[in-house]
Amino acid sequence: MLAEVTSLKDVYALFSKLSPKEVIEMLEAEGLLLKLNRCSKCRTQRTLNKNKDYKGGYAFYCKKCKKFKNVTDGTFFDTTKIEFEDFFVLLWLWASHTSVKVARNLTNFSKVTIIQYFRYFRDICSWKLLTLETQTLGGEGNTVQIDESVVAKRKYIRGKRVKTTWVLGMIDEQTRQSVILYVEKRDSATMIPEIQRHVKPGTTIWTDCWKAYNGLSRVGYKHETVNHSKNFKSPTGVCTNLIEGHWNKLKKHCRTKNVMNSKFFFEYVDEFMWIEKYGPDAYSKRYNMIQQIKEKYPC
Repeated sequence: MLAEVTSLKDVYALFSKLSPKEVIEMLEAEGLLLKLNRCSKCRTQRTLNKNKDYKGGYAFYCKKCKKFKNVTDGTFFDTTKIEFEDFFVLLWLWASHTSVKVARNLTNFSKVTIIQYFRYFRDICSWKLLTLETQTLGGEGNTVQIDESVVAKRKYIRGKRVKTTWVLGMIDEQTRQSVILYVEKRDSATMIPEIQRHVKPGTTIWTDCWKAYNGLSRVGYKHETVNHSKNFKSPTGVCTNLIEGHWNKLKKHCRTKNVMNSKFFFEYVDEFMWIEKYGPDAYSKRYNMIQQIKEKYPC
């Protein structure tokens, strides 16, 4: 059923035609809620019974022990307070890049609730990225553009120390696959090992003339540079326009959310990287978020 939902209108239509029990049965079938099971104490088969004190108005019931069990135990919904329908409304709004302000105008949710659930989705983004194997780019015949950029500056104390956040970006010209990493320093000792982790030997690497990249030709890469003080593109065609375009997309994403100097900035960078990999459109974002919630909270 959820696979047929392609718009916010569909979300409301789906839940309007289902009874509370049918909603729970649908979410069980989708793998988002626990399925009917036996009592862990007496092994009697539980039934799904009405109980207004539990989320969704139903709970598992053991006739022998005379005890109820929440259908959300151990699932993503275990600690959530909103109704199931509201969760899918918020998921669709997040997947559609809806701002908190607009989401609030479209619904009856409070600003706090919208912020909280949008953050839950970003938490899943961060978790999924951490589970992935190290991504490697390039190889013989491929070119990888590499560049480092300042993406945030945060003041710790007014008028005092400013923390500069650097990220190192790499993008394969042929596959358009990319990697973004946080780096403490933009020196050779920090960046070259990271490049070796993510770029296959034999790759042609294009960078600007920053000195930290000078050792790349000694560790198995064909290194070519462009001097940006003289040219946008070198006479031999070397440029870093793809990775610089990537930076622009990242910064636009974070500026749109107004988090460039926020303590939550890194969450939004993870969200951006997740969207690049899993969310080319609203439907894909919603679908993949549901799949990954099921992956993190198996039922």
